[in-house]
Amino acid sequence: MQVFTSAPGKLVVLGEYAVLHGAPALIMAINRRAEVRVTPVAKGLNRVDSLGSGIESAHFMFDGGIRWHHASRQTQERMQLVTHIMQFFANNENCQRLCFPTFHVRLDTSGFFSPSECGRSKLGLGSSAALTIALASALVIFGGAEEALTDRHTWLARVLVLYKNFQDGSGSGLDLAASLYGNVIRYALSSSRGAPDVRFINLPRGIHTVFIWSGQPTSTPQFLKRLHSWRLQQPGQYDSVMQELAAIADMGIVAVEEDNAAAFVDTVKLYSAALKRFGEESAVEIFSSEHRHIEKLVASLGAAYKPCGAGGGDIGMAITMDPEVASLLSKRIARAGYQVVPLQVDKVGLKTQTITE
Repeated sequence: MQVFTSAPGKLVVLGEYAVLHGAPALIMAINRRAEVRVTPVAKGLNRVDSLGSGIESAHFMFDGGIRWHHASRQTQERMQLVTHIMQFFANNENCQRLCFPTFHVRLDTSGFFSPSECGRSKLGLGSSAALTIALASALVIFGGAEEALTDRHTWLARVLVLYKNFQDGSGSGLDLAASLYGNVIRYALSSSRGAPDVRFINLPRGIHTVFIWSGQPTSTPQFLKRLHSWRLQQPGQYDSVMQELAAIADMGIVAVEEDNAAAFVDTVKLYSAALKRFGEESAVEIFSSEHRHIEKLVASLGAAYKPCGAGGGDIGMAITMDPEVASLLSKRIARAGYQVVPLQVDKVGLKTQTITE
């Protein structure tokens, strides 16, 4: 039996950072996918090939844990997430009944990278979360427990435990939800520490978006560590900023629910300005020099602009109600040396296919 799975990446349209403290976030699943193929093999060691990590034929043993066989330190470092996911299935009592014959797993996250002067750079579209959803789902199916995926809300809660453990407890899990559900979602953490609240939602009609890569990859976990440090040092200031971000995020969700495009664009401008102040007060560089430059280009045409996610680099979003402005922006951005990334909403989320020979 061969198992094929894939899951989309994500963009945070509104609510980054504030979502960690109960505010709703607006997330878009996008058409860049992490793909996984699991195939049984007759004999020998288990093997993994990872196109995104540039790793071919890394062998491992999977017997109550995962042990790499003659893999270099560099390979093991690149495969930390894969190791963590497989270790979870080896150790978690809910997964003990799964049956894993010797297998070959092929991972492909190449769609989450862009060519750069240094070779390839991550675009910041949630490749780790997409791979987590795709690989964890593939392993469950391959191990004989496909029914675990029937209730996606329950499956999200289980994978969220796995993923947060990998990130030392940080992160909200919104990227996992986008990869699992697809489409555009409203995501909020539960105040009772239960499963997150996930609801499908439609962006207002009449808006036009342009997605721009700043040319600089960034590390979300590192940003969250700096944020935690600032919170401990300046709790009052931190709470004030979070309350402002949360209030604007609430306004944005209302605008979306009312299909009010003009109000939504205005809200994006407000959230962007609040993020900039947040970065200046916390010394977390949410608006890098590249983002500031792009913002000026976008603002000159009256459109809204904000980084999507942690900021510092990665992808930013320009939004306008005028299709001609969107077209002109794309041209100006390209002339300025930045990359306009053609992204669309992925309406499916997790895909699975099983082929029995």
